[in-house]
Amino acid sequence: MAEIKTKTKLQFAANRYNCYPGELIAFHFNFNVEKVAGISLQAVWPQVVNIESYDLPEGVPVLLPSVAEVDQNILMIVPLEKYFSPNQEYDIVVYARINTFYINQNLTTEAQIVDVENEEIIASEAVRISVFGKGKYLRYLPEIYNRDDFLSRYLMFFESFWKPIDTQVSHIHHYFDPQLTPKAFIPWLASWVGMPMDDFLPIERTRNLLNNALLIYQLRGTLQALQLYLEIYTEGEVQISEHRASNFTLGKQNRLGLERALGRENKPVSVSVDMTVAKSELTRTRFTKEMYLQKMREIIRSMVPAHITYDVRCEFIQ
Repeated sequence: MAEIKTKTKLQFAANRYNCYPGELIAFHFNFNVEKVAGISLQAVWPQVVNIESYDLPEGVPVLLPSVAEVDQNILMIVPLEKYFSPNQEYDIVVYARINTFYINQNLTTEAQIVDVENEEIIASEAVRISVFGKGKYLRYLPEIYNRDDFLSRYLMFFESFWKPIDTQVSHIHHYFDPQLTPKAFIPWLASWVGMPMDDFLPIERTRNLLNNALLIYQLRGTLQALQLYLEIYTEGEVQISEHRASNFTLGKQNRLGLERALGRENKPVSVSVDMTVAKSELTRTRFTKEMYLQKMREIIRSMVPAHITYDVRCEFIQ
């Protein structure tokens, strides 16, 4: 079958890539196709893999996937014509148990989107699972126990139980990375740098703000900090003009005191903020233009020095 290039997308992954015999693996399929007529999602596993259950999109019957043994492999076929729509993203999860001997080996699984009528592979992805025949905890015991198959399998049970915790501890540093930490940890991580959480902000922008929080605090009170914050917050274009007071004078004849203001006509230092933001921001936040502008004023007021006055203009473009 010849491969062709289309806009069809297929992503294929497993919830773990290292396991022991008898463990359950979740295989995740994410895909969309330009057409569904004559198209099917197919996956091939080695014969030692036993498919147990599926998580299918809503409305797709659990009996739709067909599973058969072909050339010492397990072939799963999901026809897309009846229950799937073109150009729509779908997720399918297949739960399969690894039933191999207690030896080290690698198992390769391939997923494909196939045009059955034209015998063409539209998209293809593969994953490899490493299966270990002996428990890793054996290395903590005297060498004589390495030949004890029962003890090895017995320790595998405890290792499988503790593996998620071990993985979490091994990757604890990722919890302190704003781009990698789980969504539930974002507020906790933000509290470390005193960054307030904004319910109207998408999680990606929140991560970006948190990633730049220390730089923003180092530059706090400057135009650079204000511009960086607003650009991340709105994903728009921000231009800031600073107007310095030209009548700020002190000297022997100009002394501060009660009922005394600085400068002639008391013109303060001010900034003008001009913003160009996508009109979709109003749809996302469900704000009117005035409500969005008021939100920007609140942000600017919290970031500029107390004696600074400001004005904001915001243009919404399609």
